[in-house]
Amino acid sequence: MSKAQKVANIAFVAVISAMLFSVIGYEVIQHVIPGFNAPQESYLEGRKYQHFQKPTVQAFANGDFQASFSKSIADDIPLRDKVIALNAAAQRGIIEIANAPFSFEAYPTFFGARYVSIPAMGRISATPSVQNAELAASIDEAASLWSAFIEKYPDTRWFVFMPDWPSISLVNPVHDLIANPVDRTYWEDRFFSQLPESCAYVDGAYEDSGDWELAFFKTDHHWQIQGAFAAYRKIAKSLGVTPIGPVEFYETDSGQFYGAYARSGLCFPDGGDVVWDIAYDPSPLVVHINGKAVDPASLDEGFHDSGTLYRAQSEFQNVYAEWFHSDHGLIEIENESAETDKTLLIIGESFTNNVERLFAESYRKVYVVDPRLFEGNISQLMVAASPDDALVILSGTWSSEDVLKCIKK
Repeated sequence: MSKAQKVANIAFVAVISAMLFSVIGYEVIQHVIPGFNAPQESYLEGRKYQHFQKPTVQAFANGDFQASFSKSIADDIPLRDKVIALNAAAQRGIIEIANAPFSFEAYPTFFGARYVSIPAMGRISATPSVQNAELAASIDEAASLWSAFIEKYPDTRWFVFMPDWPSISLVNPVHDLIANPVDRTYWEDRFFSQLPESCAYVDGAYEDSGDWELAFFKTDHHWQIQGAFAAYRKIAKSLGVTPIGPVEFYETDSGQFYGAYARSGLCFPDGGDVVWDIAYDPSPLVVHINGKAVDPASLDEGFHDSGTLYRAQSEFQNVYAEWFHSDHGLIEIENESAETDKTLLIIGESFTNNVERLFAESYRKVYVVDPRLFEGNISQLMVAASPDDALVILSGTWSSEDVLKCIKK
């Protein structure tokens, strides 16, 4: 072995040893130095860290200690979030060089990623799914289940709406880079066309890419309040109620954040996102969440219970959910001064979080069910509430088992 090889081997062992001892030392410091608080969770990865488990005979015997030790070593890498992000950035640099001769508008955020960077827009997007037989079968089954559920309640007017979120939008630049994408047209032809004729389909498609850009966050799949409000006005027209307006849009003081696409794609465009909202007074409303009476401001958590303005603790925090509200199984909103004395049932997921309060201006009673989290029986709720109108707002979850299990009850 040459002298150069020996030096290289020693350097390699030294680097690996330094990395290992830094992690072990970091773990020891957490338990030895009083007042030292290691991070308990990663906003970037959206999970709590696994920390060193106290060794016991039982833990050794069943392997729990070994598994815990392995996970804690990985989680206790100092500046773990930054290391992960830098690794992805290095891979993206290579991808950008490879893309230079072709000048594609979008390219993967790291090797093997299903997320792409669109530099001209400063935007991160998921790539659309690709059509396949298994997906087609699941959508056909979902259409049959939804049709049967809707037809059980002929005295209720039914409306369905699918936000033009990045994975399905025809104006998203990523759309043209994928062969046979599961896009809005696919959903319309495969799913919505199979629903009963009595169910009104409210078209949420955008034709102008500029309008679409303003409607959705740059680093997240959700819509900004501008997009949510535009959808609300379109839906209100179909429902035959008067939308509120004009409204004042304002940039909140939530702080800059990076949404789910950026966190999953490990790509963070300059500026990130900031939540916008509308000036709205929820005080006339009576609100219950999962049966518990709450402050009406719970529908817009820009203001916490203490009355202090919300501000993100981390740029990787889920600010959309924090500013408006997190997902709940059942929300009941009552407004004695509503435009009508009718009842509206909304079935939806997180896309409804910033529009529910708006529909309460037109309906005396609004029930909002998140089928993924609702623990009650939705058929019993339909009978008890006897809604005049029912509105289903879902993104790509129409055929997911978490949603379908609710309407199967």
